[in-house]
Amino acid sequence: MSSVARTVSALGALLGVAAAQGGGVAVTELGVPGNATALAGWPAAALDASTVYLNPAGMTRLSRTHFQSGISAMYSTIEFSPGPGTTNLGGGGGNAGGLLFGGPVFLSHSLSEDARLGVSLTVPYAVALDYGDDWVGRTFARETGLAVLDLQPAFATRLGDSGWSVGLGVHLQYAALRQKVAVDRSAMSLPDAELELDQDGFDAGLSLGALWEVTERTRFGIHYRSPVSHDLSGSRPAAAGLTAATNSDLKLPQLVGFGGYHALSDRWSVLADVGWSEWSAFDKAPLHVEINPAVVGAIPRRLADTWRVGVGLHYRPVERWLLQAGFAFDSAAANDRQRTPDLPLDRQWRFSAGAEWTVNPSARMGLNYTFADLGSNALNVQFSPSTGRVVGDYDRFQSHAVAFWFDWSF
Repeated sequence: MSSVARTVSALGALLGVAAAQGGGVAVTELGVPGNATALAGWPAAALDASTVYLNPAGMTRLSRTHFQSGISAMYSTIEFSPGPGTTNLGGGGGNAGGLLFGGPVFLSHSLSEDARLGVSLTVPYAVALDYGDDWVGRTFARETGLAVLDLQPAFATRLGDSGWSVGLGVHLQYAALRQKVAVDRSAMSLPDAELELDQDGFDAGLSLGALWEVTERTRFGIHYRSPVSHDLSGSRPAAAGLTAATNSDLKLPQLVGFGGYHALSDRWSVLADVGWSEWSAFDKAPLHVEINPAVVGAIPRRLADTWRVGVGLHYRPVERWLLQAGFAFDSAAANDRQRTPDLPLDRQWRFSAGAEWTVNPSARMGLNYTFADLGSNALNVQFSPSTGRVVGDYDRFQSHAVAFWFDWSF
């Protein structure tokens, strides 16, 4: 792995909790206040500096300068059980997940009464899976690591007295990908060989948002992110006479979300959103081993676009405290014939709760928790005779995430 790629992998652990989840490989456990409602209503909430990333148009609701950061921790349990029909020898791979830490950074600054400038630093897409050396799917994927570091400068302006605000952001992304697979050489009476792919690359995309404040109590927001196609390049893997291409395409999907926020009273508010992500654009993976001929090609994905719905609730028992809860559902990006061991994607449920404390007019802090049920993720996959067939289910595929955050205005 290049020194820069190692750095980004480390940043992936620091800035965004990494797991194969979030309606694909998107990371929704960003460690932000909105995680207390499973990000319900995220295009319209605009309650803190995380709106720089979630919908830049929402910055017009923030006065002065806001700085927000924090720390989050997520523990993932990813355990596979082989079933009848599996041709490879080996076990379930133990827990391919584990404990990771994160914490993004957001800054919003008021240029004038109607204009705002902001910047965010996040890891919105990530995967971290390590199955070990003896699991049955090692010829498909022994280890997969992906971190996409996103630096987004953004601008927002209010359109007079119309109630409308618009925002624009530019996603400057650096992606680092590392994959390892085993090469089955049992036909030659030899132990497995290991092939490793180490690649990275830069690319950019756009973020467009709009916010309509119908009244002081009601607002709606819409946010669009463009697709980003990374042309990755890096070291040439070689093992047991095998070779591989040094360039790969990593296509991250376009998405659109629509959300609403409504204050029922001074104490109660409701939030909701729906969204769509074009995961069908994420159509292949770089690494797949064939012994004869000795080449490495692409894994076909055949993923489906995903839909999301989220609902959340805010309750303010006293002026300085805000209690929050919510849930979200993402549809499955793949079925058992399309799902692959390096990205075992299924439908996803998230349940969240949290509390926020207003320390003084310039400072707020909060704590939230999210439980994610990421599905049974059945596998029935064979790319070629050399990979064998893997059939089974993930007995446990879930995560627990806790985040502490603070928002300071000055």
